[in-house]
Amino acid sequence: MWRLTCHPRGYSLVDVMAFPVLTLMRGSAGLSLAIRRSTRSLSMFLQWDERDWGRIILNAEKVVGYPTSYLSLRSLLSDEAANIALHLKKLLGSHHPLISTAKALMTGEREMSQLRGLMILLLSKTAGGSQPLSIQQRSLAEVVETIHLAQLIHMGIQDQQDDIPSGDDALGNRMATLSGDYFLAQASHSLALLNSTKVVELMSGAIRDFSLSWFVKQPESQEEWEEKAYLRRGSLLANGFQAALTLANASTYLQAQAFVLGSRLAAAWQGESSFKVDYSLVQLRIAEVKDILWRDFPDSDARLAFWNVMLGLTGLETKNISI
Repeated sequence: MWRLTCHPRGYSLVDVMAFPVLTLMRGSAGLSLAIRRSTRSLSMFLQWDERDWGRIILNAEKVVGYPTSYLSLRSLLSDEAANIALHLKKLLGSHHPLISTAKALMTGEREMSQLRGLMILLLSKTAGGSQPLSIQQRSLAEVVETIHLAQLIHMGIQDQQDDIPSGDDALGNRMATLSGDYFLAQASHSLALLNSTKVVELMSGAIRDFSLSWFVKQPESQEEWEEKAYLRRGSLLANGFQAALTLANASTYLQAQAFVLGSRLAAAWQGESSFKVDYSLVQLRIAEVKDILWRDFPDSDARLAFWNVMLGLTGLETKNISI
């Protein structure tokens, strides 16, 4: 079962002893029953709050050597981004998703936080040992966050093929399309500066997969859900992880394992927030992540921090109790 332990280097969520296929208990009645059945270590999960999550992120940022909360800030502070923000005023009062995305960006909601870039840097640090992170690796983390921002904006484009769009909807769609494309152009420019055709190929594949996800039918099975989830979100993390180890000059085997690690982590991350997915899939993917981390990457503060952030992302530190 899941156990919360204290690691010699500090507060940790490490020590997943086994990964049984369990049923996620939702609702107040299920939660009460879960609490009554839980062990002392499981009950500790219930006491977690945003302060604990903040400590995990703070520790992870200490490991990588600098704060990662504003990895995409360079793109956001450009003249073009300022012009986009100016035009956003025209949409105030409307219900276009672009406004919600902008608000989430400004308030720092977890979906908008720079966690993908942080995971890229933690994995790079794990593979690199005592070597400091290179400028290229930091730039890659910025690229991943910028691509993610562009994807979130593009996801706000409303499908209006059956309706006559209102003025606000049409304007919002144009702004979402152009602003998302702008951030993708910024990311592409930064990719070119890395001087690595392999990295450009990998990250271009992530952008391609996101575009393909719009042409995949609504999933009717768990397998179809995983396929679409990979195209929509998983490909960016998987290719980002492989690109990070490519820049670290890791072995071909380790680069391939990094790709698998990213795809499994993304599936667990998305599955945690989806009511269409059996929670046993989340636990299975977490088990696969742990297996790769502990088998192929050396024990280090970076590996521990990576693991702790991953458990936080998949919800185990707050509300999801499995018995």
